[in-house]
Amino acid sequence: MQSDRSDQPITRPDHDTQLIVAGIATLGLDVLALARPGATFLLNSPYGPDEVWDKLPRETQQQILAKNLKMYVVDAL
Repeated sequence: MQSDRSDQPITRPDHDTQLIVAGIATLGLDVLALARPGATFLLNSPYGPDEVWDKLPRETQQQILAKNLKMYVVDAL
């Protein structure tokens, strides 16, 4: 997974954008089932962008790819 780092602030999404926010522990709740294709998925994780993909369950990876989600990782712990 490629890392996109930016100094730009996260802005409020417009009404056509769905933002899904999850912590690594909430992934068992299948929050991605609620995501619309192309939604933005913000994952709170202690793992950085270069290692988080390999930590996700295969089913979660498949959902992210199948729905073409834009995934961002933050460490807000």
